[in-house]
Parts: sequence; structure tokens; C-alpha cells
Amino acid sequence: MAVLINGTTCFEAWNNVSTHLINQPTGEDTNIIINISTPCDFTDLSVWLADRNPQDFHTDGDNIRHVINTIFPYHLKSFYNNRQDFYNKYMSVFAKSHNKKWGTYFQRLISFGKGISAGQTNQLENAITALNSNSPQRFYITFHLTASNVESNIRPLGGPCWQF
Repeated sequence: MAVLINGTTCFEAWNNVSTHLINQPTGEDTNIIINISTPCDFTDLSVWLADRNPQDFHTDGDNIRHVINTIFPYHLKSFYNNRQDFYNKYMSVFAKSHNKKWGTYFQRLISFGKGISAGQTNQLENAITALNSNSPQRFYITFHLTASNVESNIRPLGGPCWQF
């Protein structure tokens, strides 16, 4: 059976899920569904990041800003108002990068398929377009965005934690 965990903001939902997992006998659980009432409320982002940065708790911990930018390049997005310009700039930077150990998740969300080439499926833009449509079904759509791809996972880069 699924476990439903609610939160008003992403931060509250993260805290509620973490508390739930800590209270499990094994420290883990499966089939958790998370409901966030206001997922775009980042009012307390700076405070939250400062209070929960893994680097502050363990010397070998990742800086939480690096973790966030691996999944969604928040810092780069702040320079662009237009999503297509942002996608293009990200792909340009990614293609030139010599360190592709981390950061492949967002690339796969916006360019899903074999490698990095034009015409690949932009899953993120498809989801945004569907949510912005006038169809009443937009309230009942379930989105599944994946970063796992058989063709491009022959030699996975970095730690493929999202896939597993």
C-alpha cells in the first residue's frame, strides 16, 4: 500500500518524508507518494539551504547547492527568462564540459534519447505545455519524467542515484 505524505512547501514535504523514513524500523520505505500544496514557494530557500547543507554536517558531504544544480541547474536558469534559451544554453555548456561525471539528469530531462542531439524528446517542456493547456484533464495528468535510458546508460556517468 502507498504511503501519502503531505507538505505545504517542498521543504516541509522533504522534512515530513525524512521524519517518516527515520521512524521506519529499517530506515527505508517504498511507494511513498508526496503531495505538495505550494511546490513553487521558495520563500525560505536560503534559510532552508543554510540549515540543512550536508557539507556542514560531514566534511566529505556535498554542498546542497551542487546537488540541486545536478538535478535542476537553478543558478543557470536565473540568467534566462525564456525556457528555450535556457535549454539551449544548458545543452551548449553540457556539450563543451569535460567533466560529465555529474549533471546528466537535467540533460536527459530536456534531451531524452541517444546522446545529445537535436530532435530528442524534451520531457520537461512536454509536461509544462500539458500543465499550461486549457484542457480540464490537465488536473488529472500523471507525469513520469525519467532519466534512465537504455541507449545512453551503457556507460553511466557519475552516481546514477535517480535511476535506482
